[in-house]
Amino acid sequence: MIYDRDVPIARLERIEATGRSADRLKLLGVEGVTRPPRRALTAQTVRKILGDPLAHTSNLLEALERDRSEDR
Repeated sequence: MIYDRDVPIARLERIEATGRSADRLKLLGVEGVTRPPRRALTAQTVRKILGDPLAHTSNLLEALERDRSEDR
């Protein structure tokens, strides 16, 4: 669940590519909500694109703490 000030506003759920959910995935594609990937990405490629995930951890934690202290 995704919350905004303790109020649920959205839910993330996995869309399976096989089984019953495959029909749902096809429907979402037809509706333009999802699209197949242009190319397969390896973990190494993702790291090249996004950089080091821990490089900005301290800034992220500080921002999260500020946000929490302002809203609550």
